Amino acid sequence: MVVKTIITGNIEENCHLFWDENKHCMVIDPGDDCSRILKEISEQHLFVGKIILTHGHYDHVGAVNELKKATGAAVIAHEEEKELIVNPELSLSRYISPDFSIPEVDFYVKEGDVISVGSLSLTVMHTPGHTQGGMCLYGHGILFSGDTVFYGTLGRWDFPTGDLSKLTHSIIQRIFSLPDDTIIHSGHGPATTVGAEKQHNEVFRWSSI
Repeated sequence: MVVKTIITGNIEENCHLFWDENKHCMVIDPGDDCSRILKEISEQHLFVGKIILTHGHYDHVGAVNELKKATGAAVIAHEEEKELIVNPELSLSRYISPDFSIPEVDFYVKEGDVISVGSLSLTVMHTPGHTQGGMCLYGHGILFSGDTVFYGTLGRWDFPTGDLSKLTHSIIQRIFSLPDDTIIHSGHGPATTVGAEKQHNEVFRWSSI
């Protein structure tokens, strides 16, 4: 299994390419710079099977429609993120451009669903708090956490549909229940592990659990 992170856009969002030994690939959170994402896909000779959105904020979805058109891959998001994805005020895209392209989602998933491409399988973990329909994806010893948790810190909760109590619960009760050696690839910043975040993450400063 290979994870390749491409940093996209003005606020340096992490788009992750995740592929298996046969080059079957998932693209997670293609936020911007579609040409760079497609260049990596071409150079690695990847077959993109799914495009997955951990949540619907503009910086995580800006390249979705162009990438979908280029690859033919289905777009997947959590069922509780439907309203945010199509609403420019909730997704914050109205503050970027009135012409921002709303992502065309093909399938909505729920807690416990499994998303598969080739030999890859990621389980959906509904982790609300950053947004109401935010989700993490877990499998193969890896967690794609979107903007739920970062290296040393946690996602913002002051955007539309955000909730600090839900966010801290998602991190402490859900993410921190995973094995300590689970590698976390988040929506911004460097990779980390569950064990490291259980020791050092500032979530505990904000939590009332």
